[in-house]
Order: sequence, then structure tokens, then C-alpha cells
Amino acid sequence: MIYFHCASSLSILFQDAALAKKDLNGQMLRGNRLNISFSKGQPGKILLARNITRKISDADLIEHFDRFGHVDRIDRIEPDQALIFFEHKKEAMMALISNPAKSIRGHAITLEYAQGPPAIEKSNNFSGGSYESGDKDDSIPTRHLWLGNFPSTVNEHSLRSLFGKFGTIDGIKIVREKKGVFAFVDFHHTGAAKQARQAMNGSKFHGRTLVIRFAKV
Repeated sequence: MIYFHCASSLSILFQDAALAKKDLNGQMLRGNRLNISFSKGQPGKILLARNITRKISDADLIEHFDRFGHVDRIDRIEPDQALIFFEHKKEAMMALISNPAKSIRGHAITLEYAQGPPAIEKSNNFSGGSYESGDKDDSIPTRHLWLGNFPSTVNEHSLRSLFGKFGTIDGIKIVREKKGVFAFVDFHHTGAAKQARQAMNGSKFHGRTLVIRFAKV
């Protein structure tokens, strides 16, 4: 995947992106000089949307992107940025290369593939889900919790202090990206995970509202 930059930006998926960049970068197109660069993220099911106004809700984002395919969920990692989780890679690609996808209620946004792989910190005995547990099924309780919207200062000690009161914790994994921090808590019993989610979902932690769901295993 490469980006074309002229009067506006455009994303195009090439079979040989390196060759396209070599041959076309700097060429003139209708009076505009092409500036071509590789996209930051690898093609996948997750898009990063930037420049989102506060007036645009998660429901608005789902309705907007659902035209390109099924949207599993939206994760608001910053007030003006969100991760769009599609069910399939093809759906994410269609949204990325579509001009209508880059405007919501007349407001221009930017889209790119989410960066990866993220940096991961985990305790040695963690046995729960991976980063792909972002594709989580919240309807089925498990002993593994996915935790979102953490400040960058969060660490394993603070998570154990926060969630250890609900039951024995077998392991913790922290996922750090440039624009957000996620974590997984692996309880010894499903009942403890259910209690922790019920008590802590939507609560405040260092000024942020926690988002807690059951993770796939």
C-alpha cells in the first residue's frame, strides 16, 4: 500500500508498490507533482481514523463505515482518533481507498492502516489472548479481560493493585501503541473476571474512563 499526495491524498494498493513508487514519484499529474510514500501500517482489518470531531459519536462511526462491511467495534483511543475494527481485511481496504469514507457529515477525516505489531509487556505466566483478542466476543464470559483507554503510565503493579481484589490473577499483558494503551488481565476463575468487569467497567482511572470486555481465548 502506498499513498499519493498532491492537492489531496489517495491510497492505492499495488501488487508491486516499490516499483510504482520508483517510477511515479515526482511525476506531474494535471499540473500537480506527485509525492508518493509508503503507508505506515500493514494491510489488515483495523483502520486508524484521525481528525474526528467530538460531535461524531461511536454510533456515527459505525453507521458511516458499515457501508463497506461489518464493523465489529470502534475503539476511541484519543478524542480525535479511533480504531475501526472490520470483520474482514477486504472491507477495511475498501473503506481506505474510498473517497466517501474520508468525510463524515461534511467533516474531512484521514484513514490509514493501524500500526503494528504493537509493543507488548507481559508477565511470564500469562496464558490469555493476544493482540488479536481485539476481535473479542463480549457476549461470552471468560476468565480473560480486555482493558482499554489506559494512560501511558499504567504498569503491571498498578493493574494487580486495581484488579487483584476480585480474585487470583494468573497473568497480565500490556499492549502499548503510539496512540493508545491496552491490557489483558488473566484471572484464575471466570467468576472473578465477571465480578471485575461488572465493578470496574466505566469507572475512572487516572482521569480516564475504563472500557472492559471479555477477551477471546
